[in-house]
Amino acid sequence: MMGKLDQHTKNTLKIQAETHFIKAKEIYIKVRATIIRSGIYTIKEFELLKQALHEVNLGLKIWKNHIYGINLKGCINLDLNNTKEAKKNFEEALTINPNLNNARYNLALCLILEEGKDKEKEALSLLAKNVREKPDDFVSLYMLAKIYFKKGEYDTSKNIYERLLKMHENYVPIYIIKEKCEEKEGNLKKALKTIEKAIKIFPNYKNDYSVLGYALEYVPNEPELNFKKKYYKENIENFPKLIELYFLKACILRKLGKEKRAEKTLEKIKDTLVFKKLEGNSQDSFVEDIKE
Repeated sequence: MMGKLDQHTKNTLKIQAETHFIKAKEIYIKVRATIIRSGIYTIKEFELLKQALHEVNLGLKIWKNHIYGINLKGCINLDLNNTKEAKKNFEEALTINPNLNNARYNLALCLILEEGKDKEKEALSLLAKNVREKPDDFVSLYMLAKIYFKKGEYDTSKNIYERLLKMHENYVPIYIIKEKCEEKEGNLKKALKTIEKAIKIFPNYKNDYSVLGYALEYVPNEPELNFKKKYYKENIENFPKLIELYFLKACILRKLGKEKRAEKTLEKIKDTLVFKKLEGNSQDSFVEDIKE
């Protein structure tokens, strides 16, 4: 659209485009923060994402090769489950700047969602490139560990998680996958200790506002700390991740034959909002899942 325009007009149009991008980013970040707290999408979040996508498209009509706008569009499309469109967006962003790490990460995520060994191999290559360029790239390392876990390479996955824990020891999701690796290897006692430690450090995880930053790492220009503080507040008792930790602990205790301890663990979560909403509002089915 900018073509043969004088500099003043170009500058005015750029400001208009960036205004749309900023508005889209603010909507998107609010939605991501809400999802991190509740663990689910609602119709409201879905409509907000569509609104954010509309704002990005308005910006790109004015400034079509704006790399931030293209990458942000990909992030929004990804959360709207428009995986094919998101993939095109990230590929376009990488043609403009092949070294854009967060576009590589998100393209890898699109490939994983598409499934297939070739896609997985390409995703691993993209993530490995990110880590070579930035050894402390938390989200790329985290995704690598998840892929290796899925492939059944538990040692490799666990080694990466040990590395991640040295970087962010209060990041609870790492403990969850680490526990799953240990359980797959048949080391139930070690898995139990891992989950117990995660429960113990959970308050630190909840109060660490940088956790929200990890979830938004692939969005260019990470949000300011006060923005993260504003949108990352929730009662521990109804926090889905904590419910999951107690659920996993009960599972392991059952497998170890410690029925009474498993029941006591369940008592801690039976009255929580998240527990009541699980699996078609059936607490019985939730308990039955643990017994399997």
